[in-house]
Amino acid sequence: PFVTGVQTCALPIFHLSLRYCNITDSSAERLAHSLGNMYTQNWKLLTLNLSGNHINDNGAKSFATVTQNFFFNQIR
Repeated sequence: PFVTGVQTCALPIFHLSLRYCNITDSSAERLAHSLGNMYTQNWKLLTLNLSGNHINDNGAKSFATVTQNFFFNQIR
């Protein structure tokens, strides 16, 4: 559900908090792809909070790959 919301949002997202949403590696990979898709890249994202989820190395690697062009004020 949250991935669909990110994919369909026409406005830039500045702050995204998905704390304690039971996000797993597979959900994290889909979310990372949605945020970093070359056609819908969200260059305005300043903060991303995913604390309290179940994201392991594979999910974290997905975010590291797609967000390398972002300038974050804060990421958790």
